[in-house]
Amino acid sequence: MGFTATATLAYGVDLGGPDRGWKITDDELTDHYDVEDYVARKLATGHGAGRLSHAERQTARETHGVEIVTHGHYDFPGYLLVVCDSVVTADWGDVTDVIAVTAVPAASREGGYPLTEWDRWIARALEVLGVTPENPEPRWLLVADYG
Repeated sequence: MGFTATATLAYGVDLGGPDRGWKITDDELTDHYDVEDYVARKLATGHGAGRLSHAERQTARETHGVEIVTHGHYDFPGYLLVVCDSVVTADWGDVTDVIAVTAVPAASREGGYPLTEWDRWIARALEVLGVTPENPEPRWLLVADYG
């Protein structure tokens, strides 16, 4: 069993990581070894303590519509908070059509600013997590993973 390269395209925000530098203001999140687990627990329960069953994780994911995507190398990870429905991956040698997923839901107007439903999901999750990213406006992010 070897390592493989994977590309991931997803709509969300860059949270950074311990080795590349965190791109958020939140000491609580940055103190956790398992960021994916902490975020799932915080979204499911409102706090980061305890263990979640698979069903509780799935409920949190469905309720908020977001998840953590890990990228980079498993020893030096970076993290994205992304909309679940936006994630597209391509493994080494794959060709993936991204047209269907990149057609973001229609924008609505709130306070004169066009805001998609996906933007609201990201904003709501950031609020629950108590996280403020350096670049808080969600966007399409392309990352590589090797592991």
